[in-house]
Amino acid sequence: MARKYNLISELYDRTCKTVVANPQNWQNFLQSACRNYKLRYDEQLLIYAQRPDATAVLEIERWNRNFGRWVNRGARSVDLGDDVHGNITRIDNGVERFVESLETAKSSLEDTKNQFETAQKEVAKPFVQEEELKLKLARLDELNILLNMDKKENEIVGGEPDEGEASDKRSTKSYER
Repeated sequence: MARKYNLISELYDRTCKTVVANPQNWQNFLQSACRNYKLRYDEQLLIYAQRPDATAVLEIERWNRNFGRWVNRGARSVDLGDDVHGNITRIDNGVERFVESLETAKSSLEDTKNQFETAQKEVAKPFVQEEELKLKLARLDELNILLNMDKKENEIVGGEPDEGEASDKRSTKSYER
């Protein structure tokens, strides 16, 4: 995750410098950005860095929900042109990238499995301070009982007495003169 963030940050910084290097680069960026005007600046800049001619940029959920185009997360695209031999080369390159990403995913899966096994071993170990915890919880219960000793069990703050309960207030009659 951190590696991916670093790559994106580096791409962003490099593209920022390139875009402001001369007026022609800035104009090219603005042409790209006007096609995706609803996006934030940083998103527009990253899209420009990866695909300056992109015209239909949406979140995966919107493609799936609004347009019925079921795009899978992490899916890769291959641009096809008019030349058959060029298309075959592009598809072959796409397959090679797929194999590389498969190896990366396998490596990540192995790391996750190792972490899971380590976590299982840690959970199986007995809790070293279990006795101390029990003693402190018992003491906490004792202190709570002592603190609540002078309070009535069903006392409601600011409440009216129930029908069967006697009121502490004496009823006084007021006489007019």
